[in-house]
Amino acid sequence: MYGFVKELVSVARTLHQEVRSVLHKQLAESSFLSVLEDAVCKVPPDSQIYMWLLVVDILSSLDPAIVRAYFATRVNAPDSLLGCLLSTVVLDSVRPKVVCFVVL
Repeated sequence: MYGFVKELVSVARTLHQEVRSVLHKQLAESSFLSVLEDAVCKVPPDSQIYMWLLVVDILSSLDPAIVRAYFATRVNAPDSLLGCLLSTVVLDSVRPKVVCFVVL
């Protein structure tokens, strides 16, 4: 599913800015970001690195204002998307695997 969403967001890059903004807004309004949050916070990064990289790629392809707004609304949540992403960055057990995966 995440691979499909990544392709959808990649195709959206070729759309006009207005259409792309509407698509990103509809994704955000449909609780799509909470689905990504659930996936990232419930799956250990060292067991599903590919899925984690897909989620990060999807987030980097979305409108930054929408992602920032979502992060701001969930900043105090115990399993927030931002918190899960940041905690993974500092995990020593994950960092070498992610670096090797990205380099290859």
